Amino acid sequence: MTSEQTQSTQEEASKEAPADKVMRASKLSEQGKHAEALALLEPMLEGNPDFIPLINAYGVVLAQAGDLDGARKQLERAVELEPKMVQGLVNLGNVEKIAGRFSEAAKYYRKAIELNPANPDGHYNLAVVQAELGQDDAAAESLRLALLFRPTHAEAHNNLGHLHMRRNELEKAAFHLRQAQVWMPSLYQARNNLISVLYQLGEYTEAEMLVSDQLAINPDNTTILRAHAVGLSYMGRHKEAHATLERVLELEPEASDVLGNLGTIKQFLGDYAGAIDCIQQAMRLRGTNLAACYANLGSVFSAKGDVRGAAEHFRHALMLAPGEWPLLSNLAVAQVRAGDVALGLQSLRQAIVLAPDKPELQSNLIFSLHYDHTSSADTRYAEARLWNERFALPLKDKQQALPHATDPNRKLRLGFVSADFRDHAVAKLLEPVLRELDKDQFEIVCYAANNQEDEVTARLRAHATHWRNIVPLIPEVLADRIRQDAIDILFDLSVHTQGSRLKVFALKPAPIQISWLGFFATTGLDAMDWRISDAQMDPIGQTEQWHSEKLLRLPSAFCFQPPSGASAIAPLPLLQNGHLTFGAFTHFSRANSKVLDTWAEMLLEDFPDAKLLVYSGESADNTAAIDRIYRLFALREVPRERVTVFGKKPLPEFLELLKQVDIALDTFPYPGGVTSLLTLWMGLPVLTLAGPSSFERAGASILNALDLPDWIATDTADYRRRARQLAGDTAKLAATRLGMRDRFSRSTLGDAKAFTHDFEAALRTIWREHVAQHAGTDQSSTHSA
Repeated sequence: MTSEQTQSTQEEASKEAPADKVMRASKLSEQGKHAEALALLEPMLEGNPDFIPLINAYGVVLAQAGDLDGARKQLERAVELEPKMVQGLVNLGNVEKIAGRFSEAAKYYRKAIELNPANPDGHYNLAVVQAELGQDDAAAESLRLALLFRPTHAEAHNNLGHLHMRRNELEKAAFHLRQAQVWMPSLYQARNNLISVLYQLGEYTEAEMLVSDQLAINPDNTTILRAHAVGLSYMGRHKEAHATLERVLELEPEASDVLGNLGTIKQFLGDYAGAIDCIQQAMRLRGTNLAACYANLGSVFSAKGDVRGAAEHFRHALMLAPGEWPLLSNLAVAQVRAGDVALGLQSLRQAIVLAPDKPELQSNLIFSLHYDHTSSADTRYAEARLWNERFALPLKDKQQALPHATDPNRKLRLGFVSADFRDHAVAKLLEPVLRELDKDQFEIVCYAANNQEDEVTARLRAHATHWRNIVPLIPEVLADRIRQDAIDILFDLSVHTQGSRLKVFALKPAPIQISWLGFFATTGLDAMDWRISDAQMDPIGQTEQWHSEKLLRLPSAFCFQPPSGASAIAPLPLLQNGHLTFGAFTHFSRANSKVLDTWAEMLLEDFPDAKLLVYSGESADNTAAIDRIYRLFALREVPRERVTVFGKKPLPEFLELLKQVDIALDTFPYPGGVTSLLTLWMGLPVLTLAGPSSFERAGASILNALDLPDWIATDTADYRRRARQLAGDTAKLAATRLGMRDRFSRSTLGDAKAFTHDFEAALRTIWREHVAQHAGTDQSSTHSA
């Protein structure tokens, strides 16, 4: 400011009353004209050094001008002169807040509140610094007090909504964020937070309306476009999310977060090369979170079947961000899938130490223990019960009373919860049942937690009465939706596999809850009523001790829908080749050292001319994984020319490959499921080993359903003995092969109508028992339990 301007300001100021001068100086400072404001106040201070409102205003202007030390000195002087000056204390708190001295700021705000408990701004400002100090509970209480004294305080509503967001209390968050929008429509943080919450609540229509309104005002609002892309992904609209993120990149070409998200969307769309390219572009930008990029690369490599490559990228991420439990968890999953089970279990236990409150880590441990041939059924059950103790029982108080059932014969509403409503083993077993269910007797509601959709998803959706996208929903919100849908029988189709929603079942949103298909083992939950099985997987009196559920035994535990377009069964290759060809078609990660030792002994001692075809479980171009398998056999002195390893193939090619094999070898203790069913459909008998627990007896369940008990061994010696015996009868082996599809047609395993009839009858029976129980009568089950 020139000397002439300063003189003019001073002359003009001399004509004003002191209070008016202070007010004008404040307005000048708020407009960013700090020098003019200071020029107005400083001469006044010389003549009125103890005028408290003037000192206070001068301190505020100094703070706004960035002179925090000067501001602090003036405001401390004002409070010294008037210790009960509430606004002076608040202003001092504001200076300390700006300086990042949050504990000091909190002291001043508390003093101001003591003098005037009904001061909403004092409570609000205290909440801000409490949140900065990580005192979320205290911050929430302070915000509630601010709203008590000023219900229209939009910033307080927004901050309280944000706190509820962080706690996953989304319904509460949405209430306060809507209030913030009502009282201050221009508060964009509240609007953006509300859009995010609405997507997570599954309130897609309202979220999309907000997005549309904002984009109509500013179509290039990248914050809204980012939120919109996330919402589109939640809804499974990945192509639209892809286009939206590309638009953001046009506006912000060096936005590394957008490149990372675009890579994730490309992964969902199956464009793995494009996903990797996006992430690598992000890694070259300044300020990029490299640990997150390596983690994203790990996810892409895992999705495309290169689990060793995935593990390497997760290790890189951990080097940059040591101690991050999600990275340890992802590394563990990759290690287990790569066959490094002991390392995977070690990584998981480290992650659990770091984050003992994360149920997905305990679920990963439970699932991974089933790959470990040294773990016992008792150990696995104990870990499942520990999950119940840690994560289910604390939710018991949140269970809500449901209306008592009164009609045993009415149409029932069945709910199916899964992250695998896509081309997945679970969907292959579920689809024929959904198709055959009597729609006059049962309504079908599918709760889909899968990010990816395909033609299988479309077929499943066509069989459902209602389809709910639940990708972003937290357990409490999803449980409320299920209660609103008045589901009678709710099915868990995941157990402890990826995407599991067991915390929802812990909240008991349906009167009857059943675990089925996802994994042939207990959930461990008190709140799970039944697990569907059969008398071969769970012989009566043998496996109940490893279940928290009652066992609902059907003639077979599931049914199988043969692949469309599968060619006819080929003649026995042995007749043309002159030597036996074995095949191992389940994921190689299940082939532990005991399995490999047994197979090697068979090739070297029992069948010296036989050959072995092995599925790696990883992408066909992953030569490192394939070479590792060859090395494992070489360590057991099996010549390379006797083993052929192949990677992932499209289903038609895989089925054609099966024609080259005489006998399939199952893994143990983790046997094949759908892969064994496909193998059997192509005529190959599967040699399996039945262990003591349900999970170890899935192969036995399948073979008994097909009336092939001779192919079920009890230990490794019996496994080898049966292989010699059954392979030695070439005529019987050839006949078994050619008659395999007839066996399917004669069993409920291969007859979807017959299986579904039994399934419906069982559901009706347990429903009638439930009604009778509430009616105070005793009606015993006709099913084994």
